[in-house]
Amino acid sequence: MYGLRSVLCSVWVILIVVHCPAFAEDDKVDEILQELFLGETAYPQDRHELQFSTGFFRGLENEDNVRLPVLFEYGVSDHIQIGVEFPIDFNRMGGEDAEGVGNIELEVYYNFRNDLCTGWAAGFGLGLGLPSVTTDVGEEAVIYEPFFVLYRDLDTVFFNFSAGLEIEDPTEFGEETQVNGQLAVAVFRTYEPFVIILEAAVDIETDRTLSRLAPGMYWQSPGRHWEVGISLPIGLNSDTPDIGVFALFTIEFGGNNDD
Repeated sequence: MYGLRSVLCSVWVILIVVHCPAFAEDDKVDEILQELFLGETAYPQDRHELQFSTGFFRGLENEDNVRLPVLFEYGVSDHIQIGVEFPIDFNRMGGEDAEGVGNIELEVYYNFRNDLCTGWAAGFGLGLGLPSVTTDVGEEAVIYEPFFVLYRDLDTVFFNFSAGLEIEDPTEFGEETQVNGQLAVAVFRTYEPFVIILEAAVDIETDRTLSRLAPGMYWQSPGRHWEVGISLPIGLNSDTPDIGVFALFTIEFGGNNDD
């Protein structure tokens, strides 16, 4: 496991320090949404652009757990971004309640394809989750999360597909490493200032599989500098909460928003 840990950490560092020429803004696919409720988006922040997101997620793991994510993303260049997430969790487990900060996650993402002419965009990234800050809130493990994103712009309809792994390396000696997977797809369409979205995701874990369908809607400000969205995820199997409530608020600073 130490060999895998070294490889993943090396990839994470290389993605941060590698230098590639920036894309011309006119050659990039249109950035319709800043964030998705399920899965990862294909387009990164613009160079020197800072994005802040927060929200309310109920029904991620069970009916009673609530998460308040706090996420910062920064564009190192027009196609490389770094990010950090602070998940504030409220776990209600029938007499064993716990609340606090879970696994803080560092992330780097490289958007290696972004072509307005063909409408295709793609990228890959790596997240590094630290052991839970608060006991019994998150996982007592170092978490590695490699992922891949593919996006298609069809002028009026937009598709986003992401796939990733979650490799949990427990901090306690003798505990086994766990590998989970996620597949997510989103289709959305604009009706300015609204964006209608339908997402589906499958989380494959060691002892269960979570599958959900999530219809939702975003409202965007003029210029798309900030947006507010809500989604109602519906569980598709017995392992998944029947219904949840997701809400997100996202705002951008700097970059091309300075114009």
